[in-house]
Amino acid sequence: MKKKYFYKLFSLFLAAILFSTIILIDTSTAWAATGDLKYTSQYNDYSSRWYYDHLDNEQQELYQAWVDACNDALVTDNDIVEFQNIDVYCIDSQKLTSVSYAKAEETYLLLRLDNPQYFFLPNYLLHITYPDGSEEAGICTYPKFADGKLRIATKNKMFKTLRSWQKQIVKAKSVKSKMCKMHDIIIKKTSYDYSITDLNNDDVDMSQSICSVFLDKSAICY
Repeated sequence: MKKKYFYKLFSLFLAAILFSTIILIDTSTAWAATGDLKYTSQYNDYSSRWYYDHLDNEQQELYQAWVDACNDALVTDNDIVEFQNIDVYCIDSQKLTSVSYAKAEETYLLLRLDNPQYFFLPNYLLHITYPDGSEEAGICTYPKFADGKLRIATKNKMFKTLRSWQKQIVKAKSVKSKMCKMHDIIIKKTSYDYSITDLNNDDVDMSQSICSVFLDKSAICY
């Protein structure tokens, strides 16, 4: 079993998605019109289902299972336990019976793009293999957010910042002007983090998350 890293997401891009889904899209209507993907979190408005709609049925089932687990992690302060003492904190793992691990990786990547509100998800997926050849894929959290109370406190602080920025953006008249204002706020308030020198640790992953934009006001790209 191992953490497997793949394409790194840009924190600025995720932040822009988080803004645009709530400001530019009437998600309440979109979700009401579809019954196949179930969201139970109060943070539904920050979600998109665009990538979900392009997955096959098996991937959609996996996506839904992980959404349920992420919603629980987003609204409850339960601690997430360490997985087999390897400094990995698994939120939920699913047996891969009809989905390959490569497909699971793709599903996880697209879930993160559809759901930037899941700020605690890192850039890796846990790959668990068994002697009989069976496999599981597990979604994890950054180690610091395994602490449930810290995770909830961070969420509250991050969304407080987000909503204060939103108040400035919604004053713009057109979609184009909203997008420009969104861009200007993120660029003005975010600086490049030159303190990151080791590209193979959790600090890099955190600098690729929306937390780095909304809380630390810094980010990196590579």
